[in-house]
Parts: sequence; C-alpha cells; structure tokens
Amino acid sequence: MKKLFPLMIVALLSLVACENKNEPAPKDPEQLATPVLTVDSVGETSAHLSWTSIENATSYSIVLNNETTNLITTNITANLIEITDLTPSTYTFRVRAYNDDTDNFVASEWAETSFEIEQVQKPEPEDLTIGINITNVTETEATIVVTPNQNDTWFFARVITVAELKTFDIYQYDEDIIMYMMENPDREDYIFKGEQTIEMERLQPSYEYMVVAFDYLNPGKLFKEEFKTKDAQLEKVIEISNLEVGYTDVSFTVTPSDNNEYWYYEWMTTESYESYGKNVIIHAYYGLQNLALSYGFNNIGEYLKVVAMSGEDEAYITGLHNETDYTVMVFYVNPNSTDPTQIYDWNYTPVSFTTLTPTGDGTPTIDIVDTEVISRGNGVYDMNVTVKVNDAVTSLSAAATTYESCAAYYDQGWEAIKAFFWLRDLGTDALTMAKSEDGYVYSKYGLEAGDYVFLFEGSNAEGVMVYNGARFDPTRFE
Repeated sequence: MKKLFPLMIVALLSLVACENKNEPAPKDPEQLATPVLTVDSVGETSAHLSWTSIENATSYSIVLNNETTNLITTNITANLIEITDLTPSTYTFRVRAYNDDTDNFVASEWAETSFEIEQVQKPEPEDLTIGINITNVTETEATIVVTPNQNDTWFFARVITVAELKTFDIYQYDEDIIMYMMENPDREDYIFKGEQTIEMERLQPSYEYMVVAFDYLNPGKLFKEEFKTKDAQLEKVIEISNLEVGYTDVSFTVTPSDNNEYWYYEWMTTESYESYGKNVIIHAYYGLQNLALSYGFNNIGEYLKVVAMSGEDEAYITGLHNETDYTVMVFYVNPNSTDPTQIYDWNYTPVSFTTLTPTGDGTPTIDIVDTEVISRGNGVYDMNVTVKVNDAVTSLSAAATTYESCAAYYDQGWEAIKAFFWLRDLGTDALTMAKSEDGYVYSKYGLEAGDYVFLFEGSNAEGVMVYNGARFDPTRFE
C-alpha cells in the first residue's frame, strides 16, 4: 500500500498558506522626515542653531561633538538652541526628530552640520534695536509693523492690553513685563526674525493696548509703544432669549448673527461685573484660562475648541448660589488663537438675572458618623470618613486637603474653608448610601502620616447648602 503522509502534509501546508494569504500585512512604522539644520549665528564662545519643525515630531535630540566636547540633550520641544561656553574649534552639530508613539513612528535620520569658533578678536556686535510702527487704528483693528535692525536675531513681539499689565502691577516695570511674557507657555507663538507685520482684529473700542518687543535669546532692553482704539457704539451681534432662572441654575437660548462664528459665555456676580467696567473681558479670560489649565489643556484656545458652540443653541449654567445677582456674557471666540487679545470679540451681549429665593422647606443635614485610620505598613495609611445625610439632600460632594493649606481660616468653620477644596460630586450611588442606615464611606488611600482635612458639601433642591467635615491631625497616625 502507498504511503500518503507526504501528500497530506503538503495539502495541510497549502491550506495554511491559503488561510494566511488574506491576512493584512502589518503596517510598517512611518519614519519622520529629517530636519534641515541652520547655523543662525556664531559668536566668540557661543552659537545659535535652529532646525525645521518636523510633522508628527514630539521632541528632538541633539548631539554636539569635538575633541573636548560631548553634549547630548534629549526631549527638546523647541526648534532652536543656544550653545554657550565654547572654545575655538570646529564643532559638529547633529539633530534627530522623535515621536513618543514608537509603534507608529520611527525616529528621523540624523541631520548634521558644522560650525567653527574662530580664534579671532571680532568687533563688538551692534546693539539690537526694534522699531515699532502702529497704523490703521480703528475701533476694533490695528496694523503693527515691528522692525529689528538685525535680521538674523530671534525677537519676541506681542500686543497686550494695558489693563492686564496693571492688574499684575507690572505696567511701569520693563523687567517684570519681560519676565511675564517669558512665563507664558505659548511664548513661542510670538518669536520672529526680520520685519514682521501683525494685523490685530477683535480689539475693544476705546481701549488701551501696548506693543512689546525684546531680544528673545538675550532678554534685556524692552521696546514698547502704546495705542488706543477709536470710540464706537457697536450693534448687538448675539441675541439671548428664553431666560429661565432657578434656585442654583439658569438656562437661555443664544442666537448669533453669524452662524459660522464660534461663541461661548462666562458669568460672574453682577457686583463683580459692574466693578470691572471695561476690563470685564480680561477677567473673563482669566476664568476660562484657569479652567483650561485645570482640565489639562495647554492654553485657552485648545479648551475653546472643545467647549465653544456655533449657531443657535441652548446654554445651561449650574452651581450658582440662590438669591444672588449674576450677569452672563455671551461673545464670539476664536479657538484657533492662543493670544488673549485675539480670543474674544469684545462686542459681547450681557444679561443680568437673580436666582430664586429658597422657601425654607427641607433643610439639608450632613452628619459625620465615624472616622478611621488604617495602617498599611511602611508609613502608608488609608483614611475613611463615614457620613449620613437626610432625605432633603439632593447632591453630595467631597474633597480632602492638607490642614496647612486652610489653617488660616479653619477656626472660622467648614463653609469658610470651602474655597481651599476642589469639591467633587460623589454621584447618585454615594448619595443613596449616605441616606441609608450604614451611611457612605469616603476614603483616601496610600497617604503618608500628616495633617489632613476632609470636607463634605450638600444641598437641597432649592440650592440651600450645608457643610461638615473631619480633621485627621498627626496624633491619629501615632
């Protein structure tokens, strides 16, 4: 009888080959483009170099080599660098682009260039001067031309409101203004070479602005010029209707005149709104900027890309205090800008309202039932606080912080220190448990011995607030 095993094996291999034939080939990672290097300037002991920004690159690595130098730097996010403390020699400078997503991107090839520090006494360079020319000033626009006397020098130039400088008490101090500009996380948006024309839009009528400029790599002298926009009575561009006010919330309909524009809103107490006067939008900017940073965004523009709206839509605000006067402002925004003077259309529409007064029925209560410290060893502890609330409570929030952060107001009561806590709503399940016989256990895990304060905030359907809390002082951890 003939043996069929070889034939069967071949058939099986053919079957496997057929099955694998239709599987997609794995995608090869994309290699990043190689940067193009430029030696911008070479001094007696330093060199300024830059390279082209590479699409999809998240950082760059640089290497500087010669007989006595071996400088290696990684995770550079800018595309320019100043290298100092160099001695006369020929240097080789290399740069490479990277992406943190190594599954989909491969680092670029190394780009390489050379420069020489000469053993020559060079004449002192001409001091940098920056001319500022302001023209075409209207009610909401202006043209700014910034002209340095050195076309190969990186300089910073930006338009900022005088009100912002005065708010931080730095208006009269050039050194402080430069420091304030350099601390801006988006400062790279305002770095230039050569003459620059800056077209400003969305400015506020009859408002003071300042153009500031200085050497970016060697900040020293501040060049500045002020201008004021013309007076104007602008027409309302956004309508607000269907205002419905509750005890702690308000809703309304927003109808913009231009459905292609993005809009957003900010609110504050009417007392604050009236006290700020023309500077009210600057303070609205601070509020939204702080929200953007607290939520992990790099700047207000990135935040507005998520929350801004367009066309007719409904807006809803909650978390207000009852029996309080508020003013809400609705304005067009530009989510593609990180410049506060370009974010807003200053021609906003304000609407004032007063939240409802509670009837006094159903007073909310929060009781602290138990507190507990549990040692996990090695100086690590868990802390539990058990709370109970009555049926009048409709929302329950909690947070914990160090005693040191609120010590100055701690003796004034729980409500007095609420501003020092980032209170988080515990949700419906926690609220249900807090109304049960056993109560709800709020916990913090894996903390070192210290001095901690827990705070609980509850409210009823009419927005009446109640507070209670517990302190874990150092004796609890002995």
